Amino acid sequence: RILNTAAITATATATTNTNNKAITIGGATDASDILSAHATTAGLLGGEDHDWLRNDGEIDVAASANSTVTSSSITIFGTASAGGQVTTDPETTGMDGGTGDDYLENRGSVLADTTVTMTLNNSTFTLGGTGTANGSLQASATSKGMVGDTGHDAILNYGLLDIDASSTLTSTGNTRVIFGSANIGITSTANPFSIGIEAGAGDDHIGNYSTIDVFSSATTTTNRTSYSFAGTASGGAVIDANATSVGVDMGGGENKIYNEGDVLVAARAVLTATGGTEATFGNARTNASAEATTQADGISSRDERDRVYNLGLISVTATSNATASNNSNTGFLFGQAETRSDSQIQANAYGMAPVSYTHLTLPT
Repeated sequence: RILNTAAITATATATTNTNNKAITIGGATDASDILSAHATTAGLLGGEDHDWLRNDGEIDVAASANSTVTSSSITIFGTASAGGQVTTDPETTGMDGGTGDDYLENRGSVLADTTVTMTLNNSTFTLGGTGTANGSLQASATSKGMVGDTGHDAILNYGLLDIDASSTLTSTGNTRVIFGSANIGITSTANPFSIGIEAGAGDDHIGNYSTIDVFSSATTTTNRTSYSFAGTASGGAVIDANATSVGVDMGGGENKIYNEGDVLVAARAVLTATGGTEATFGNARTNASAEATTQADGISSRDERDRVYNLGLISVTATSNATASNNSNTGFLFGQAETRSDSQIQANAYGMAPVSYTHLTLPT
């Protein structure tokens, strides 16, 4: 039995930074790193038994992961490569009942904020050989307000649930080769996820009588260039963003929800990929693929036995924007230039998304 009437503040921050440089004459050089950052925070946590959790105060939890990778290599008559792989998965939870049949009630405020910031910078220079600059960024950011987990739970919100998750990824790279080939490739993926109430498995009862405000944001930017004199220059980028926001997820089992409050849900994804390749006396190729997907659900049901009673406001917004821009150039009298850019966007917004609308009821 846990009752909070005061202020609970929990913050976790994970920071990773690396700067690699390599110089080789007549051989091969490699400047690369693999990094991971993890941060987890929670306000009130139950256990395996039948727990009773109530918040009358303020729960403010935050988790952030910040990573920066800078790699550069110089090779004279040989092979130069620079790369980096970075993964992060911070998570915050306001109230979690754990396993068992739990009772969760919020009459105060629950603020959960998860942020990811990742930066990757790669560069190579080669005289007489091959230069390669590759990089990979993968970010998952998760924020949850009230979680029932397994068991037959009762979850009631009379206060404020303010839940945010955001990922910002920036990657740059350039290769320069004289008498040889220059190659550059970047992969970037952002998956922020935020949810106000997650009932979990079991037959649950959910009530919202105040405000649930949920927001997720993914911003990914890449810029890469490659140049080759008397050789081949190629560049590519694949960036993806999947931002998901859910006001209430009823989970598995036969569930009931009564809502007479405000459920405000928004998801946003913005992707930008730019690049260029240039070859003097040779070939230049560049390509980019950008895909942005957003999902915003007000009240989500997974079982056709669920009952949804709504008398409140449900507002959902999903925004996706993806831009891919490339250019290739070959100089003088001969050579071949190829350029390809692909952009795909998808935005889904559902106020109430039950499996069967026959069980959607508006009480009188």
